[in-house]
Amino acid sequence: MSVFYFFLNLIIFIFFIKQLRLVGSNFISMPGLYYVLSFLPVFSLLSLELMASDSLRLGYSDYLNAITIHSLSVGIGIFCSYLLFNKGSTPSRCYSESFSFKSAPQADKYVLFLVFFVVIIFFHQLLSLASVPFLMMFTDGSVSELTMAREVGYKLQGGLSIYIWHFSRMVLVPFLVILFFVKHIGKRTWVSFFQFIFILSIGIFNNGLSGAKAPVAMLFFCMFIAFVLLKGDFKFKYLLVAIFFIFIFPFLVEYSYSENNFLDTLNIFTQKVIKRFSHETFDRTLSYFDSFPYVLDYLGGRTNSLFLLFSQESYFNVQNFIFIERIDGDVKEHLLHGSANAHFISYMYADFGIVGVVLSCLLVGIIIGFLDVKCSNRIKYTESFSLYIVMAFIFWKLMGSQPTTVLFSHGALLSFFMLLFFYYVNKNNIRY
Repeated sequence: MSVFYFFLNLIIFIFFIKQLRLVGSNFISMPGLYYVLSFLPVFSLLSLELMASDSLRLGYSDYLNAITIHSLSVGIGIFCSYLLFNKGSTPSRCYSESFSFKSAPQADKYVLFLVFFVVIIFFHQLLSLASVPFLMMFTDGSVSELTMAREVGYKLQGGLSIYIWHFSRMVLVPFLVILFFVKHIGKRTWVSFFQFIFILSIGIFNNGLSGAKAPVAMLFFCMFIAFVLLKGDFKFKYLLVAIFFIFIFPFLVEYSYSENNFLDTLNIFTQKVIKRFSHETFDRTLSYFDSFPYVLDYLGGRTNSLFLLFSQESYFNVQNFIFIERIDGDVKEHLLHGSANAHFISYMYADFGIVGVVLSCLLVGIIIGFLDVKCSNRIKYTESFSLYIVMAFIFWKLMGSQPTTVLFSHGALLSFFMLLFFYYVNKNNIRY
């Protein structure tokens, strides 16, 4: 059965990729990036060994149906947006055509302000954190101590500061890194090179403060996407260089806490990466389908703060509930606040069952398609082009977050409004 579902999803996937021109040999669109990365866990269905055990779980059949609904509904949602907001046509994918490396002086002033703002946020984090997780890599601290430092410093704190730190890490820093990288490609001077290195260094330290691996890796991943789109050409050597830089920081974090030698750590790390992008996400998302409605009844919107605005129910931390459920034996102190982040369909299913999966996937496709339409014809300038790539990466967070969280807390909408702002600043002030 698993092989049948794999090929069914593959047919749906290829159909929408081709018909909506989401990905090509020399381009990848914002919805295309999410659609491709969301398909990776589906490859787990080809592993007969893994599926032999997974198929015995309570929610297995429900999850396979939900995967197929996701592939179909997201594609239909994107198509509906192109139909409604772009006269039935796919947005232009020729990102390098009519591209301008020039920026209006006003835009440069706003960028300079953001650079100072990011630097201030960076030092604010250093002064606010009792223990800096990143610096613990260079001490004798354990993995549990690193986890506790991250939980206390970032996840358990409240207040406006946490949101500002997060927006800086997810939106402002990637935007500036991509922007100065693109500007250097256009100018290729020593001045532009050192400006880029300075911004990249600030970005790596800022995004690495929490000890999390993904925020640093995303900087190099975004630069790779920008380079390919501007070149209008994809070569395997570009991918090899990108893979090296994308995974070097995550590997160094892994190696700093490993008791194995370099080669053994590299082997373990490689297996972790492959599993992280395939069966780990599959397995973790399946855990939600195992629990609802078999262990608990559907939550009716209690997992989402937005839904709670329209009800009198209390919030239910479903990520922590599933995390605890997945652990055998006693839960250690540094794991008490852990979260089993999974694909957004798991949260929608926990709330509303299969109906929630259908409606949420359709709505997500419509939103991503709408933003793609509104952004694709406004990315001829370096600032708006950079923010388009930031948005593409942010939507990948749907693999572990609620759609509302991605839009508001992770900064998808902030990136969209910044893109529009810089587009009109450049359009109204650049003189050729």
